[in-house]
Amino acid sequence: MSSEQLTSIQDVVVFDVFKLYKDISERVWNYSEDENIQEFSNFLISQIESKIISSNFVFNLIFVVSLFRPRIIRQMNQITSIISKKYVKPYRDFASTASFTNLNVFISQKISNIIFNDDSDALNSYIINSNGEIKIEFLKEACRLGSINCFKYLIMNFDGPLDDLAKFAVASGNLEIIRILSQKGVDFNNCFKIAIHSNHNEIADWLLENNSENNCSIYDAYVAKNYEAISYFINKGVEQNENVDFLVFMASEENCFDIVKFLHEKGYSISGINVIQYCI
Repeated sequence: MSSEQLTSIQDVVVFDVFKLYKDISERVWNYSEDENIQEFSNFLISQIESKIISSNFVFNLIFVVSLFRPRIIRQMNQITSIISKKYVKPYRDFASTASFTNLNVFISQKISNIIFNDDSDALNSYIINSNGEIKIEFLKEACRLGSINCFKYLIMNFDGPLDDLAKFAVASGNLEIIRILSQKGVDFNNCFKIAIHSNHNEIADWLLENNSENNCSIYDAYVAKNYEAISYFINKGVEQNENVDFLVFMASEENCFDIVKFLHEKGYSISGINVIQYCI
């Protein structure tokens, strides 16, 4: 398929070199809240011990998933703790130094717990007992957590500007929340990168169809282990730049030398450094 014909990230054929990494990445991104933490940790450790992936790969992946899946951050922290007993976290953590959109929300733990549980009745009682004030931070948290019941209650009773909510809604991937905000005229133009970071490629495709600003690089896709997006960018053609430098260097630090070799064959390498020598 030519780059001119390639319009959808979801329809891209992932390069063979990425498929094994993609399978493991999707296991982590799709982790369910009720999965057994020890068993899941053992699975990841078995992949590391079999040299299928490296511990650096796992730690970087879990870090990013924790950012964009707040409902499972506790479980991700526990999994990290278990794996850290066998493998030392890297001093240079690429994922933690990547440029992610700020998704922090500063509200009390009580209101955060109510929204986490998506309890609109408890939320109503809380607001009534708090002089009836609905803050934009409440809506941000509902969007961030994908708490649709709380979101609907809040959006019906809030009369302020809503544009700040777009990035939180895209990060959670709740399509109903995105639809409601879109109907209310919220601008999603600058949300393509966060859709890639959060592995919501169906939303990224929707943004592309609606001429959203594409401010995302192949490195952004690699940090999030979004292999459909990586394959998409490679097929579209990505010029050598500092983001590609970071990508190749990160892949080498994660011992993904088959990926480094593949990127080298595609013409991507760290400027002035023969990375391929480390793959021999």
